[in-house]
Amino acid sequence: MTSSIRILLIDDQTTIRQALQMLLEREPGFEIVGGAADGETGIAFVERLYPDVVLVDIEMPGIDGIETTRIIKERFPDTNILILTGQDDQSCLQQALQAGAKGYLLKTTPAEDLVYAIRSVQKGYSQVSPGLIEKMMKKAHPAVQPVAPTTAHGQQFVDCIQRMKDFSLRCRALKSRAKPIAERSRTLNIRLTELDFHRDGFFQWDEPAMDALLLSDSEGGDEECDIVTAAEFVV
Repeated sequence: MTSSIRILLIDDQTTIRQALQMLLEREPGFEIVGGAADGETGIAFVERLYPDVVLVDIEMPGIDGIETTRIIKERFPDTNILILTGQDDQSCLQQALQAGAKGYLLKTTPAEDLVYAIRSVQKGYSQVSPGLIEKMMKKAHPAVQPVAPTTAHGQQFVDCIQRMKDFSLRCRALKSRAKPIAERSRTLNIRLTELDFHRDGFFQWDEPAMDALLLSDSEGGDEECDIVTAAEFVV
């Protein structure tokens, strides 16, 4: 029998924690082991409760969610952290991943997507809101300077994003080359059609020409002369 996924909620808004608890407790295989209103209390709960997955908000009094994530990963590297926040800023996303978060979701994420993300990060997969991935693939704002990842997971994620960006650029380059190739293909098809028309006309014999050729052959004329005469009747 598969053991339940033990989940800890860290969010300074009581209503958010209660709503998340009600939502996730209905899901088979989930167990909410506790909730904390700030990062310091959340870290103490992790040390005491050993949760599998921790949902952390970014904006909290005292220690914010990014620093909380960094401390938890340093002390409890096997704990998976999923950021659940209202911040869709690219710099927050990068800092969270560099701190060791396994995923980054917005609080507007549908319930079924949140459930899927929790199960995925527990299995070792990364989860990021789709709109944020698009932002990471675009050119970063000049005021935001990229920071080297502090964890192996952060480096792997950054490398993955770069590969996705390179693949997208190659796709656009291939698409731009496909149009002239298609136009060239249409031109060749037109020329082949014209060639077929002229070929059929060249080898088409009219009835008078065929009768004259047969008559000449029946009279025992010279074979070479017959061939030359036949060519004269080609339309």
